[in-house]
Amino acid sequence: MTVTRQSRAPKPRAENLTAMAFQFEHLPEPVYTFTEVRWTPDAQALVAALEGSLKPHRKRLPIRDLRLRVQVRDRGVIGTEKDLGTGFGSQTLTFTTSDPEAAEEHTNHAVAEWVDQAVRKLAQADGASAQALRRLALDGAAVRASVREEPVFGWDVNRHTGTAKEPQGRRLFATLADYVAGLLAGQVVYPDASPLRRVVRKDVTENEVNLMTDVVTLPSGDGEVRFSLGLTVSVETYPGRRLPVVKVHHKKFVWAREPKSGKQKLSGFVLPEGEARALRFEVQKDLALEEDYAVLATEYSLPLDVKTPHLAAHGTRGSYGEHAVVISHKNGRAETDAVLYGVPDLDRRLSFERLEALLAPAGFTRWTGLEEVPSPSKSQTDADMGWKILFEGEGEDEEAVTPRKRAEAERAFQAWAARVKGNIEEHYGGTHHLVIAFAEGLTKDAEKAQDILETVLGEGATIELKMLPRGVHGARSTLRGADLPKPSERAAERVKAWTPFIEELKAYGAEHPDNPVRGVLVLADKHYPTGRDDVINKRVGRIALSKSLGLTVQYLLPIRRKKTGDLARNADNNFRIRVINAWRDLAWKSLGKMDGIERKAREILGTEGRPVLGVGIIRVNRKSGVGNDASFIPYAIELDPVTGTCVGAVMLGQGEGEPSPTPFMPLPDLIRVLTDYGPSYLARRKLTRETNKARGLYTQRFLQQVLVERTRLNPELIVLADASTLSGMWPWLADSKITPGNVTLNDQTHAEQDYPEASVIRIRPDISPKVIMDTPQVRVIVDGEVRRSARRSDADLYRVTDTEPGMETYLSFGSRIAKRPNGVSCYRPIANEDGVMRDPYLDAWQTPNAVDITVVRPGTLEPEALAKFVEALRSEYAHFGSWINAPGPLHFASLLKAYVPDYDLSDEDEEEEEESNMPLLPW
Repeated sequence: MTVTRQSRAPKPRAENLTAMAFQFEHLPEPVYTFTEVRWTPDAQALVAALEGSLKPHRKRLPIRDLRLRVQVRDRGVIGTEKDLGTGFGSQTLTFTTSDPEAAEEHTNHAVAEWVDQAVRKLAQADGASAQALRRLALDGAAVRASVREEPVFGWDVNRHTGTAKEPQGRRLFATLADYVAGLLAGQVVYPDASPLRRVVRKDVTENEVNLMTDVVTLPSGDGEVRFSLGLTVSVETYPGRRLPVVKVHHKKFVWAREPKSGKQKLSGFVLPEGEARALRFEVQKDLALEEDYAVLATEYSLPLDVKTPHLAAHGTRGSYGEHAVVISHKNGRAETDAVLYGVPDLDRRLSFERLEALLAPAGFTRWTGLEEVPSPSKSQTDADMGWKILFEGEGEDEEAVTPRKRAEAERAFQAWAARVKGNIEEHYGGTHHLVIAFAEGLTKDAEKAQDILETVLGEGATIELKMLPRGVHGARSTLRGADLPKPSERAAERVKAWTPFIEELKAYGAEHPDNPVRGVLVLADKHYPTGRDDVINKRVGRIALSKSLGLTVQYLLPIRRKKTGDLARNADNNFRIRVINAWRDLAWKSLGKMDGIERKAREILGTEGRPVLGVGIIRVNRKSGVGNDASFIPYAIELDPVTGTCVGAVMLGQGEGEPSPTPFMPLPDLIRVLTDYGPSYLARRKLTRETNKARGLYTQRFLQQVLVERTRLNPELIVLADASTLSGMWPWLADSKITPGNVTLNDQTHAEQDYPEASVIRIRPDISPKVIMDTPQVRVIVDGEVRRSARRSDADLYRVTDTEPGMETYLSFGSRIAKRPNGVSCYRPIANEDGVMRDPYLDAWQTPNAVDITVVRPGTLEPEALAKFVEALRSEYAHFGSWINAPGPLHFASLLKAYVPDYDLSDEDEEEEEESNMPLLPW
């Protein structure tokens, strides 16, 4: 097939390309030696009896307390088993660098102390079993320790796929991460900072280890900020690569000065003087300190009777002897003037050079298996702000602009207006009719939002303002159903509060039969005098309006104000951006709308007629113990590149009946189906493993039906499989099992025979390392030498070159959210080449993560062309002007997720929902 030439010249090749990862070869050495501590059979039987005595009372053994006691007694502990051998299937308590005799002594001591000071306090505990376990421990017979040796380079290879895999019975992923962390603990990696401490892991099977420096304290404004520099070491594989790579992720641990109570627990750490480790403890929602902190306080002479904010404020090095105590900073749970997250590229480059020197003697070298692929994609912050010129010259935005810049802005606005007008004409008959529903006290904010939209959209918008009824938003304690324990029960009461508004909208809609209302923009606050908005309220509003009226809903926060009531800095500009973003979500995200895909498909693939099908799973409410049904919904969303809109289907199931798929339909109709159906958990069995097995079978059945159906309509379909959500449910997608010659799906081998011309691509986000390179111009002085600074990979595409032939993997880096200055550090002054010092950069440093694109079956297309096309599908959204992680139709699963009637949301879910309300960049 002849592919048309790209319309834009490729970017110049990067110089001194560095992936933040290490490679190694198969070597007979080294062997990683450590000690494993396990319960004796007699002790494990007594532990099981204690656990059984508590189970009828819905209590569990105080595992956190035991974990900390073991760690403080045995200072060689590098990790603990998740349940410390108190659950089924494991006898292991800890892995340690101590010799077996010392490990047994310390752990038996910890067990005896734990029974005496923690277990006996539980009134329902079996007293006889507790006494017997304590006696065993005092006699040195509760645990036994033995030496284990793991050849960290001794990996097997799947002979069918050519991909690295663990030998049977070994835990090499965790072992290799531990081995590398052991080489780095106690070493200076960040120049001029303290040596690294290893964070003791609470699950020895995890594929990553964290390390951190001592606390860095820097002045900021009228106060100071506190943080530790950190690394996360993890072991990652790629399809067809015979050995893993060791990835290094640079990070900050930000510490709070003034922790505040909230909905979730916080983490605290003790950083003991003279030890290259950090010990984690928990801080309760109300900031109470539990027994696990008391164990640390006793060992390290820390204060016991103290409030958490005081602990954080004074727990710096020297305040409690030589030991530091820190509490993690979380947005909304502490001061707002903390240092922000992220490590600049220069700090990464310089620390990586130190890592190379430290790891080279053990056989690790920098990973060189990446090759840059020129592509038409380009760096951008927000390509959809052509409307901005309409507000230039207003208030604080006033600035002198050259005639040339104004002419460019005018052209950008005309192009933007023409595109938006065409989309509104095509999808909404010439005008987008929406209601701005505002909470009491936000009338002026609603009027301002209406004015902004009418200024930008003109006749393309019909806007009606309506006040929300009382009782739909506010702190939980002030709303109906506040005392009901289950979120779903509170939601049912909260829906009733929406009834007057729904009836009002029905009446209003009846007055406009020729111009129906298409969506509701809800203007409501997050914080109220009596507390934070109940976490279920936004989802209840969406579902109530969708279910009763078939309307999509988007939420918008009011204008930002200080506590005094005055406008916050840059508040007007911020509000304009958020209003436009909220409208774009309401109008275009609900349709699965993308712009420019037809042109990009024609340029990159040589044809625009190939639909793109994204498949994955929507998961809501994964937390246990909240009394909700955990929704689990396989989905398929198909993008038509010609129209730029999506249709979708899902599989729904409740109870004991067989789940069933919906037909494909426009996304607004699919939203209505979801809200009508209720929570869909697909399968429920007595045991978790049986539930997961049933869900996997149903998911694969759905995927097979969808693939056969859609490839009959379009044999050359492009299929994107989201490995991040399908993990475990479609085992074939795993690195060690994926193979082009045999697609295994729904208990069928060679399923690809049903769709031989389709292109099958696996999408996997946030696994690959960051990539940095030299800056073309910026130079700095490091160790008396002038050298180029570093910059992050931005809108770049790379091919993984060191894999077996048969399928190719590419890494796609999106575009940065905002420009950041090159040549700065986050923790120390840096001199540029003329000797001028630049202070530490304390703002956020956000850089793109890679999305892995594995072209498993290219069909009738070239793998490189497919990779470029998938890269293109990460932008061009009609509702969002920048790059998004999930490419093309996969992104719109987040729209469906917001309308699933499952009401327990994590903070991460809330942040995802509010993403479109955040400003993209200051202006």
